[in-house]
This record gives sequence, structure tokens and C-alpha cells, in this order.
Amino acid sequence: MGFLTFILLPAAPPWYVWNDGNGLRFTPPETGQVIVNAAGLKDLSSIAGLKILASAFENLNANPYAAVPSLHGAYSVIAAIFAIRRWGKKAAWMVLFPVAMWFSTMWLNHHYLIDLLWGAAYVAIAYPISLKLVDFVQKRKSEQDLATDQA
Repeated sequence: MGFLTFILLPAAPPWYVWNDGNGLRFTPPETGQVIVNAAGLKDLSSIAGLKILASAFENLNANPYAAVPSLHGAYSVIAAIFAIRRWGKKAAWMVLFPVAMWFSTMWLNHHYLIDLLWGAAYVAIAYPISLKLVDFVQKRKSEQDLATDQA
């Protein structure tokens, strides 16, 4: 769902909007032109003295205009859900993972809050569908195994 949205609705992250007109106007890039910026990772790299942080983002970013929905936001929510589902109360601390991820992506100027909320909404849609699909496949496999055993 996220990748389809990236194709149908490319959205600029905050760093792009702020670099192009100080956030007051947004000019999409020309066809074939890709502008990449490590945004807040540049500051973090200089503080930590590690050039690899900004360099990795600038050289390994497949689609800098894929801000909506935020897969950072979605994947961190999924990780927390699965951990809590698997380990119960022992994994309750995992709710901090999405909080930290969401804070850092906004602080580093890579997502707006709405991008993160949109990612969480996709999880809210996809997760129950996935559970039903897994149950269906497991039930079908059990029926096939039973039919094979009876034959």
C-alpha cells in the first residue's frame, strides 16, 4: 500500500520543502531529477563526528520523495505490535520504539506528523487483513493435510 502511494502521490519531505523556498512554496523536481539531502542527519553526523550517517542517507536513498505514508512510522508500529503480541507484558516497553522513531524522524526533518499518522493508519488497515489471510491459509493447509491423511 505504501509503495503504491509513493508512485501515485509522491510527497516531499520537510527537508525538501524547507530547502526550496523556506517552506513557503514547493516546486516539484523536474522529471528525472533527484535531489537528496540528509537533512538533520548532517547535524547529527557533525555532532557525532561520523560522516557515514549523512553519507549513507544521501547515497542509499532510493526515493527521497516517498514521505507519505511514513514507513518509518509504520514499521515501528508493526514491530511493537508483533513484540507485544508475542511476548505480552514483557514487551510493553516496545511502545517506546514507535515514539522514539516518530520523534527522531520529525526532529531530523524527514517526516511531518501527518506522514507518520498515515503510516500508522496503513498498519491499522493492513494488520487485521494480514491476520485473516494467515488464518485462511493455515485453515486451508490443515484441511489439505487432513484430506491427505485420510487418503
